[in-house]
Amino acid sequence: MAAIRMVAATVVMRCRKVTPDEPPNALEAPLLRREPVNVHRILNELLMLERHAAGARGIAFAAQFDPSLPDVVGDPDRLQQLFLNILRNAVS
Repeated sequence: MAAIRMVAATVVMRCRKVTPDEPPNALEAPLLRREPVNVHRILNELLMLERHAAGARGIAFAAQFDPSLPDVVGDPDRLQQLFLNILRNAVS
C-alpha cells in the first residue's frame, strides 16, 4: 500500500508540472524537456495506480513489454500524462 501511495504522489507531482495553476501566455511555447525516458517504468507505475479503478469495472490489465525496447527521448511528465489519459479513456 505504501508503494501505491508513493507512485500516486509521483504521478500527481508530474501531472501538476504539465497542467500549471496559471494559464500559459498564448505567445509562449510550452517548455518541453527532452531526456531519456523508460516507458516500461511509466506504464508500470500507471498500471499499478489505475488497477483498482479498472477492477471496479471488471477490467484487468495484462502488461507484456518488449525487453529490447530502449528508452525514448521525450518529456517524462507529458508522456506520463499521455499514457494516463489513454488508460483512463480505455477504462471508462
